[in-house]
Amino acid sequence: MGKIKVFHIVEAFGGGVFSSVSQLCSHLDKGKFELHVFYSTRPETPANFRDFFSPDVNLVHLPMTRAVSPSADLNAFISIMKILKKQKPDIVHLHSSKAGFLGRLACWLTGAQNVFYSPRGFAFLMKDSPALKRKIYYALEKFAATLGGTTVAVSSDELAYARRLAGSAVLIPNGVDLEIVRGEGHQFPANGRVYAGISGRITYARNPALYRNIAKSLKDRANFIWIGDGELKDALELPDSRITVTGWKSRQEGLKLLSGLDIYMQTSLWEGMPIAVLEAMALGKPVIATDIIGNRDLVVHGETGFLAKDEADFIHYLDILIGDAALRSAMGKKGKALIHERHDMKKIAARYGDLYLSAISKAGM
Repeated sequence: MGKIKVFHIVEAFGGGVFSSVSQLCSHLDKGKFELHVFYSTRPETPANFRDFFSPDVNLVHLPMTRAVSPSADLNAFISIMKILKKQKPDIVHLHSSKAGFLGRLACWLTGAQNVFYSPRGFAFLMKDSPALKRKIYYALEKFAATLGGTTVAVSSDELAYARRLAGSAVLIPNGVDLEIVRGEGHQFPANGRVYAGISGRITYARNPALYRNIAKSLKDRANFIWIGDGELKDALELPDSRITVTGWKSRQEGLKLLSGLDIYMQTSLWEGMPIAVLEAMALGKPVIATDIIGNRDLVVHGETGFLAKDEADFIHYLDILIGDAALRSAMGKKGKALIHERHDMKKIAARYGDLYLSAISKAGM
């Protein structure tokens, strides 16, 4: 038997999804798996994205759009159908909601076997969408679950939703490449205050308004950093908030800045399982995060950081950490140990490899 042909089909080729897919491809056993990635770019897709994949990973551009577009979605669906019919992959792994729906329908129609779907945050949980649209997204997910395949959830809450949709589901959390995510020893200017920060695109999902309010409340006790950029940048750059927005940085530069923080904050409204939190914990940072899906699977309240239900909680817990360097250190060490134990990308990729091999074995291929 030759190598197992694995097709990753990705619409959301940016942010955490991009990091997860690129790291997974880097760590899967190339002696067993032949890897193909069909991708669609987004504004947040790194300009040098090909550098994140080894030369033996085949990258193929497949135009898809994030927004619902009947003509674009039909074209993408037809393209996926043609790819499946012509190339007959052994494993099809679909990433994010758009690819998950179009891909599962195409796999069902073409008879493709061994189909896996990683939602990495169900679309019906996105709070920036109207209630009716979220209901439609839920109905589409429920329909797609009837077409077969296995959902690979990244958190316990996501697993519960997947099982509620009545499809087959397993849990494999996100991981982080511990050989890359190391303390770079970045030093911010010393001014007697700790540095608290967040990393990622400045979007509605990350709740920059909440981050700004926290910064305004504690601006005399901490320096606030946002590592990244985005369409809601103006919501942060107010004179009375004193937030420094770094702008887009390379992955290495971003990790170096992250390593210089004393406290990491995650103010998100919804998540799958945030890579930024994984990286911050791997770097030994205590984390204060919203008490939501994904964050709850990483932050052990009172041990590796705090889970906050509202703005008052964030301010309270941040105030505690600002004033207690020993607690920051102890929580950071526990968080780092947790990441090494449960989220080492080498171990996570091995679990995916076992999942693929098990599917092939059951299919008798």
